[in-house]
Amino acid sequence: MKQDISRELFMEIDQLHTITNISENCSDLLGYEQDEMIGSNFYQYTVDFHENLLQFRGIIEIQLRGKKGNVRTFDVFVVPDAIGGAKMSLIDITKYKQIEESEKRFRMILENTDDVVYMYQILPERKFLYVNSAMERETGYSLEDFYHDPDLPFKIVHPEDLHVQLKKITGTTNFSEPFQARYMKKNGQYIWCEDRVIPFYNHKGKLEKIAGFSRDVSDRIALEKKLKELSFYDSLTSLFNRNYYEKQEEKLNTRDDRPIGIIICDLDNLKHINDSLGHTYGDKLLIQMGNLLKNSLQSETVARYGGDEFVILIENTTESNVKTIFTKIRKTIDEYNRTHVNLPIELSMGWAFSPHSIGYMKKTFKEADRMMYAEKYKKKRI
Repeated sequence: MKQDISRELFMEIDQLHTITNISENCSDLLGYEQDEMIGSNFYQYTVDFHENLLQFRGIIEIQLRGKKGNVRTFDVFVVPDAIGGAKMSLIDITKYKQIEESEKRFRMILENTDDVVYMYQILPERKFLYVNSAMERETGYSLEDFYHDPDLPFKIVHPEDLHVQLKKITGTTNFSEPFQARYMKKNGQYIWCEDRVIPFYNHKGKLEKIAGFSRDVSDRIALEKKLKELSFYDSLTSLFNRNYYEKQEEKLNTRDDRPIGIIICDLDNLKHINDSLGHTYGDKLLIQMGNLLKNSLQSETVARYGGDEFVILIENTTESNVKTIFTKIRKTIDEYNRTHVNLPIELSMGWAFSPHSIGYMKKTFKEADRMMYAEKYKKKRI
């Protein structure tokens, strides 16, 4: 009873389930020779199967244990014979069951991950081939919404980030880098998502589909924004710091042309106070100086530029207005000193104006700085 089909095992049993015949390839599939299995009971090879096989009609799935203890899974087609036994065709489906189990485990992982996982077809028509349940949790839309409307991701993306979404399906992007975009949830709230995308191309080199892994990074983006903001502030005075001023300076010097004024203030007595009274008093003086500048100005940018140096950047202004602000700061300091004679603020100041900022920021700063040092030098001469 020799068969050519290596995956298909043929077997005959009598009414007592004794094997009366079996194909030679039993040695390949189960490790037993024909003469070892013929005459033995079918149930000594089954795994957790105790039903009366002769009562079944059609196909049943059964596991058989091989000679070395290995378990193989078969689809068994049972055909009763005329004398109470049966003829059986057993198709080895072990490989496919393993793949099926692997797919089940993989799908279970995908369905239980917090990340959105999807497969999106681009050609011949756009549609979702797969999307996991995390999409529902992340967006508030059902999976049916996405399967029914493959354009939904393009409808809920922030208008300013639509170009990011379009680059994914046109392939005009660097897929090795993550994509960041804002999406509106069903409740109207925007969230930041980071998307890592794997492209798949057809034999013509056309982008056919993409697989993606996406997660909500709103908290991370908010933290990064907060840290960036903190990097622009002076921790002692809560004013902007030099880093912030220089970014504004670079923008005005290269992109945004407008009339600007710069005022530079330098504490003359900070070193003396630090040396004689200690840095605690010096810090108090710096904090007070920062408060006086903030309270006497409106929309102008006030920054602590260095240890004892402050800079005021005035945009969209006139030369007359810069002079007025300069005088106002001077009066504010004088009023403070009249009531704080024990710890006065000794200040040297300089200002400069330019009708254009592009190409003139450094020059204007130097002019204000020169005027400030001229005043400081004049005080030392007195």
